[in-house]
Amino acid sequence: MKNLRRILASLITFISLLGANPVVIHADWKEDNKGKWNTEGSSYSIGWKQIDNTWYYFYPDSNYDIKGYMAHDTIINGYYLNNNGTWSNGGSEIQTYINLLNDTNWQKKNGIIFGNDKSTVDKNIIVDIDQDGVFEMLLHHGTCEANSTISIVTYNNGNIKKIEDIGIPDGGYYGYSNSKRVFFISAGRMGHYFTDGYKLENNECKKVFSSTDDEVYSRDDESLIVIGHNYTVNGQEVSATEYDESFKKFGKIEK
Repeated sequence: MKNLRRILASLITFISLLGANPVVIHADWKEDNKGKWNTEGSSYSIGWKQIDNTWYYFYPDSNYDIKGYMAHDTIINGYYLNNNGTWSNGGSEIQTYINLLNDTNWQKKNGIIFGNDKSTVDKNIIVDIDQDGVFEMLLHHGTCEANSTISIVTYNNGNIKKIEDIGIPDGGYYGYSNSKRVFFISAGRMGHYFTDGYKLENNECKKVFSSTDDEVYSRDDESLIVIGHNYTVNGQEVSATEYDESFKKFGKIEK
């Protein structure tokens, strides 16, 4: 009954925020390797939109790198958007994660934010990493892009636990391989980049894949600068082709 009251209260608040007479639009979806968006004439959808009687959220212009793209697998302003990007109540773990995103005491206790409030939670990703039917939450947080961390939070019968912190300087969540049950983070700067893969096993986060891409500079016969690359996969030097092939074994990586 308590959960039912919470869901009903959330629904009432959600509707009131969107206005008494929302405009229903029809879908004109487009997609590229970054995600989906919905066109509206010569422009695109922004913010909350009801499309074919279903609610979606499209990132605003302030998110310059993903503006207009459909949000999915995340919680926006207290509302859960599932893998299809549609607004959903989710299970008990989703409601708990929504509460945690507003619980600064829990965040401070677990090192997500600091007492001086210079650290913030920039993004959250909701994904069932080990595919046991219960979603995990990945929190992207830090004081700046160069000092960012992803923390993995699990839920088990009402119990919440932060099980891992992964440093991601100038990086973030890269995607999830459904076929291999692996999530990826990617980061780097000043010509050094890495992409690592992790699995969740027995409530522990284990690195199962690592790769690096380092830029190298040389000059050609005309003294022009030429940029090349040195690649490694799981600690071994590889060619560009082998580097690309190493990702293909994970199948489609949902971003």
